[in-house]
Amino acid sequence: MTTPLPTVIWVIPVFDSNSPSPFPLKNRTLVLEWNALNEEQVRECLEILRDRDTPLPNPSNLTSTVMSISRNTTQPDERMLRFRSFFNERKLDDNDSEPRRYVTVNLNREYMEDEKGNEISMHQIIQNMTGCEYPIIAGEPDSVLRLPPAVPNPKSWSKESANTIAQFLEVVELIHASDWIKCTPKLTIEVQAIRDQTEIPSQESTTLLESIFPNVRETQSVLPFFRQLHSKKDRLFRKACEQFVSICNDPARNDWIHDQLISFEEMIESPPIPFGGPHSRKKIIEMYMYGARLLHSESDYGDDQKLHEFIEQQGIPRVASAFNASLWDILNYATSTYRVIKRDFDYWLQHCELERPTRIAIPNLFENVIANPKNDA
Repeated sequence: MTTPLPTVIWVIPVFDSNSPSPFPLKNRTLVLEWNALNEEQVRECLEILRDRDTPLPNPSNLTSTVMSISRNTTQPDERMLRFRSFFNERKLDDNDSEPRRYVTVNLNREYMEDEKGNEISMHQIIQNMTGCEYPIIAGEPDSVLRLPPAVPNPKSWSKESANTIAQFLEVVELIHASDWIKCTPKLTIEVQAIRDQTEIPSQESTTLLESIFPNVRETQSVLPFFRQLHSKKDRLFRKACEQFVSICNDPARNDWIHDQLISFEEMIESPPIPFGGPHSRKKIIEMYMYGARLLHSESDYGDDQKLHEFIEQQGIPRVASAFNASLWDILNYATSTYRVIKRDFDYWLQHCELERPTRIAIPNLFENVIANPKNDA
């Protein structure tokens, strides 16, 4: 008996340039027509789906659902684009005599189309809407990096500003080079039926199936850097943005950096999704740094009690999920801002004869030197 082929669904946001109100983009649901593929193409499609498809455990009963929360760090997979022409817009057949397995297409990157079915980027959409050749899009560093490096204001440049920006860039680089980032957090739970589908499932209505998080050594290695980025005493993210804006002579680029800063500070003061509860990202990280005594031996502001109550309400796996989600959200903002600042900062140092940073690079403090043994022969 042959295994039935899965129903492959591709949900694609569509920008209709002829519509007077194209936003929000409308979704087009497409289904793969297996009958139009030859045997070799069928095998290739199944291989693509098998490579990216990690099946979840089956629920224990008909009224429960298994859900997995993870951070996707995989690279884009363009292979399914070769079969785009075999997808058609049609309704799913609810009258199948056999149950079907449904699989969705995921390229691991943003993918949109215009009304004719051609791929279109957000940059091209904004170009179409504004008529601007190089629009700057909030939150998208590539829209800024399409422009040439900005001209700096030498009068605003100082040793302190150079050191602050260099520290920010290096902190982001060290987090990306850490073991912490290599451990992708994942939480898989079984959720019993709940009346209100808009509510976050309570701890009592869920069963833990799997939890994978960075360990204490991996986490401890990056916590001081995250603290620098967002804590009230350091505010390295804010300082680097302010120093960059004071030096950069491009108002549009400065507006982009300012928007990043405002969005970042609003983000850290709001709860992570889905298990933050009433606690902001900033507070959850403080609970771990101070309440769990990862950075100090004493907890002076009741963070230990707050962490204890949070764990009592949510359980350690869900709290760990909220904690790691908070760190990743900070890193995402820092990384996109890093890309814009670093390109111009490097250009200024190389081509504008400005004073270089005087700080000691952190990795240089831990250099290993192995002397070559003398050859006595």
